[in-house]
Amino acid sequence: MKYSAPAPQDWSDAQPHAIWAEARAAGAAVPAAPSSFDARDAVVITQFAAADAVVRDAATYSSSIHTQTAGVFKGETMRGMDGDEHRR
Repeated sequence: MKYSAPAPQDWSDAQPHAIWAEARAAGAAVPAAPSSFDARDAVVITQFAAADAVVRDAATYSSSIHTQTAGVFKGETMRGMDGDEHRR
């Protein structure tokens, strides 16, 4: 399974429940298809324990993608920071 988000034009009425149920059944980390916003490969984390491990491991997983994508419009936010920078 490779998660693929609905197209932006379908966001207002997309029903993600079946897609998320399938992703959760596939495992804690599911490959994600590139989106219309970012062509890089990614993963979708579907379980709390895995998500908690990811956010606590800035050496392996980075939040910088937020600054590189949404940050272009929003500027620097805590969401795009890792480790000590995020904690200050």
